[in-house]
Amino acid sequence: LKITAVMKETAAIMMTDIVGFNKIARQEEGIFAEICATHKDIHHTSVERFNGRLIHIFGDKSLSIVHGPADAVKCSIELQNSLNREPFIPLRIAIHYGEVNTEGDDILGSALKVTSRILKNAITNSILVSAEVHHFLDSEPAIQTHSIGICHFKHTDYPLEIFGISNGNLALPERLS
Repeated sequence: LKITAVMKETAAIMMTDIVGFNKIARQEEGIFAEICATHKDIHHTSVERFNGRLIHIFGDKSLSIVHGPADAVKCSIELQNSLNREPFIPLRIAIHYGEVNTEGDDILGSALKVTSRILKNAITNSILVSAEVHHFLDSEPAIQTHSIGICHFKHTDYPLEIFGISNGNLALPERLS
């Protein structure tokens, strides 16, 4: 039994999801394998470039942490731009900034739940961020945002405003669910 120290840190939690993954999986096997390999390679490259850590890629989902919220958003923009080529990978991304507990390669904390709930509101080719992330984007004029609305998520003590990143060809959901 190996005991690993639990460390608390505040970081940007980035979750991604390939939209329609099961439909893609039913397509020709060669295309599916290429999409999975491209998804994984681009994630590793982008997350490392922005001094983040890719915690897990499991099927159609990924979990990463990046120490700076603005860097997490820049990383997510790079991901969307890189995956918006052939083979097109329909990705949605959510980012929240909060406290997490890391134990070896595992990551825990309520900030993960919040990020997951934000992700459920994202659409293909979108990046949604919490107000906690948006606060750090004031000094980043190249990153354009648009308020999507306010959500009341389970296990949060307060309503949370959600913003969409609106740079280039990124999509914005019309409303929150």
